[in-house]
Amino acid sequence: MHLEQLAMQLIVIVGVALLMVTILGYFRVPTIVGFIVSGLLMGNFGIAESFPGTSEINEIGLALLMFTVGLEFSADKIRHLSRSMLGLGLGMVMGVGGLMGLISWASGLWNWRLALMIGMVTSLSSSAIIMKLLQKRRELETPHGNASVGILLAQDIVFAPMIMAIPFVFGDFSSSDQTLSYDSLRALLQFLGYCLGLGLFTRYLLNPLFLWVLKARSHELFFFLLFFLFSLIAFGTHHFIGSFSLGAFIAGLCFANSALAKQALSDILPLRDTFLGLLFTSVGMLVDLSFLAQNIAWILLGVALLLVVKPLVVYVLGRFQHYSHSVSLTAGLLTFQVGEFSIVLIKELDKRKYFSENDVQYFLALTVLTMALTPFVARLSPWLVRNTAFMENWKLWSLGGSTTSAQQKQCNAEGPKLGDHSIIIGYGVAGCKIGEVFQSLGLQFVAIEMNYNTVMKAQESDLPVIFGDAQRQEILHSAAIEEAHSMIITIPSVVIAHNIAVAARQMRSDLSIIVRVEYQRAMASFHGMEDLTLVVAEHESSLRLLSQSLALHGISKEVIFDQFRELRQSWTTEGAEDPWMDFFPHVHPNDVKFYKMKEHSYGAGLTLKALHIQEHTGAWVLGIQKEEGTPFLPDSEYILMPDDMLLLYASAQDFKRAHLFLEQGPKALTTQPSS
Repeated sequence: MHLEQLAMQLIVIVGVALLMVTILGYFRVPTIVGFIVSGLLMGNFGIAESFPGTSEINEIGLALLMFTVGLEFSADKIRHLSRSMLGLGLGMVMGVGGLMGLISWASGLWNWRLALMIGMVTSLSSSAIIMKLLQKRRELETPHGNASVGILLAQDIVFAPMIMAIPFVFGDFSSSDQTLSYDSLRALLQFLGYCLGLGLFTRYLLNPLFLWVLKARSHELFFFLLFFLFSLIAFGTHHFIGSFSLGAFIAGLCFANSALAKQALSDILPLRDTFLGLLFTSVGMLVDLSFLAQNIAWILLGVALLLVVKPLVVYVLGRFQHYSHSVSLTAGLLTFQVGEFSIVLIKELDKRKYFSENDVQYFLALTVLTMALTPFVARLSPWLVRNTAFMENWKLWSLGGSTTSAQQKQCNAEGPKLGDHSIIIGYGVAGCKIGEVFQSLGLQFVAIEMNYNTVMKAQESDLPVIFGDAQRQEILHSAAIEEAHSMIITIPSVVIAHNIAVAARQMRSDLSIIVRVEYQRAMASFHGMEDLTLVVAEHESSLRLLSQSLALHGISKEVIFDQFRELRQSWTTEGAEDPWMDFFPHVHPNDVKFYKMKEHSYGAGLTLKALHIQEHTGAWVLGIQKEEGTPFLPDSEYILMPDDMLLLYASAQDFKRAHLFLEQGPKALTTQPSS
């Protein structure tokens, strides 16, 4: 009967969650909020409260989440995010934990031990929610995305000693003896021995064991071994300190630096995402709506307190460590909520009767409400950043090092006098390559970058890169936008790219702007902006894939080009003009050559059909431009005129033959071998 009840509960929970998330999705309510709302309804209106298994679902979801977090703790990732992990993450945990603990103790409602635990509970943020938001918004690799991920990773590391501190440091509050007992010390030593054994197993036996199983050439066996070891390590940790979640995290760490980590992560992710939906639903079921209604004022006060304290702590830490106003405030706003790991701490405190029932309900309600508000706060964050611009010039920055304005003055003073230059926004891989080409061609540029380490390295190499948030007009002014020739925006965030374009337009209505966007749907964000070119990565990769695929089928260059023309015409935005590069994204730039017709040229006055350029030389005419006009695709009856600029697709040998042919005619080719 228990199995039947559990199956019925899963059917009801999944069905109601599916219905609620779908309905709310039509109103653009985030999926996570839909799961939480469905849990609130089921838990408080008798839909699923009588069924067993809710706690088991919660435990499985948290364990799978912890396992994937542990899997992602590779040495390279930790090294890349070390600055934000140490400076922002650990600083936030200590700062928020200390402030919230002090406020809790000063309220007189909790003793200092419980106040310290409340500080720990409220200092943790939601990895599941923030990671999903950043992935959906394509902002994981942005400066504020890296800062937020560093904070979350630091919190995930700190969570392990936090949960261990409950039984080992705080003791049993219900007894008169609150000192660390001999039994607890023995259990701690046993657990350390268990961890040492796991380390040896991971170092010497894990990979050979998996290789032995993989020789059977069965992916199912790989998954079963993975799940077996995950369950075994999680259960072993639960045996010593009573936490499956911490055990799952330790299991993830065991696999993290293995060659099998990527495959393990891909196998577990579908299970994790499924159970996370059930996790957020079950979290909603834990909250008593009657308690929420009766204490809504105190709960909202707690939400407001967190919405001020956590972003403020992150902002101050960020500015001390040379993060910009935008990055510091955005990362703080994204991490303001109480996270899913806090639920584990609350449950541990409740299990040992450290918290009263009202305490448990209060902090569960606080957790659920802040989780549900996170997507909406994330949507408001760009507006909040813009409307707190006065904080950009606070003297706080100078306490942590040199000021932004000082860096800009230094860069402008030491570099060449700017004029008719290009402004590159973002000095990552794309921005750096553009800068290198500009330098090689003697073109002036100045780059704006928000990664402080990147700026310092660039300035050490005497490169014109300044630190700042290009959404701010003061930063654009420091890059001499008034005298700039053009602006190239390479950053991946559509929201920030749009804000930068708007700020630039307000200062220079005639400035030519090129914007890189990842997906076609992002083009709508720039609708109506004149003299703006969008480079859509989705389009360019599609063209490249199409070109290579058709070439493998032996399709001629002419047919490939016709297909390209049709695709580009379907993608062209209103008022956009195709530059020369739009004519040959499918060919290597080294194979593209230009020839300008002269009055005495043999080809002047003849049609392309009469010349048969490709048959004589092997060169293919991609397009023609007349004087300063727009490039166009000529038909076979087009008559070549003096000053026409021909774009030719040809090898070096073919172009040499084409040049001779157009200049002197077929006789000039008699001594030239055909390529």
